[in-house]
Amino acid sequence: NGSYNHVFLHKVVDGKADEGIDLMEGQRFFTPTIPFGGDEDYIIRPDGKFVVYVTKQKTGTEYVNSTNTDLFQYNVETGETVNLSSENKGYDTQPLYSPDGETLAYLSMKRDGYESDKNDLIVLHNGKKTNLTAQWDGTVNGFAWSADGSGIYFAAPVDGTVQIHHVAVSGQLKITRITDGMFDVTSVVADLGDRLIVNRRDMNHATEIFAFSLASKTFTQLSNANNDIYDSIKISNIEKRTMTTTDGKKMLTWVIYPPDFDPEKKYPTLLYAQGGPQ
Repeated sequence: NGSYNHVFLHKVVDGKADEGIDLMEGQRFFTPTIPFGGDEDYIIRPDGKFVVYVTKQKTGTEYVNSTNTDLFQYNVETGETVNLSSENKGYDTQPLYSPDGETLAYLSMKRDGYESDKNDLIVLHNGKKTNLTAQWDGTVNGFAWSADGSGIYFAAPVDGTVQIHHVAVSGQLKITRITDGMFDVTSVVADLGDRLIVNRRDMNHATEIFAFSLASKTFTQLSNANNDIYDSIKISNIEKRTMTTTDGKKMLTWVIYPPDFDPEKKYPTLLYAQGGPQ
């Protein structure tokens, strides 16, 4: 209908915000990007001097076919806007400043048009970019800075689940998986020093908020929004199986049994084959 999502900046004095300015005035581009973008598409530096936002400077059919989003940095004092990722032709998303504001982390895919490419974790510090996951055979879903800014916690798929990993932002770029289990940690919300606040789900339970102890490696459930529903139903037993495909590869599958499963009985079966966007 001719309208676009734009980022606006409002200055707040004595608890009152001014009318604000459109950082993308006159641009026929979207921030947050459509159809999947949210508030992870823009961030303000802790000192308030810069705003970084994600947009794809394309329209129409070219917009739909391309994944070439970029990070644009707006200087609050001068009004100047700079493209921070013009050299990369795939997705650049989820900018997030370190606690001290000195380093910008974000996710990046290399190839244009390939929305399932490997998602790498990049840090930008003093004009230098470092790919923290270049030598790691995995893809990053989302991340959060550690409280002291020395590292990053991120969620990544592992054998049909999603687990938390950690990587330092300097020195040896060693990636360590710190959770393990038949569940998905869908996001890391915050690092409180001794524990992480995360969102977690599994095949029997919708997403709830958990605290993960970094010392004991255990989860404590903090929210129970769906307990009244779970109390009224029986849960299923989940079995993890690996099968050999016709071309000799190993493929992970899940078997979800009906509640109170009786192996002596026959049940109707639903086979769900997960494909991909490419």
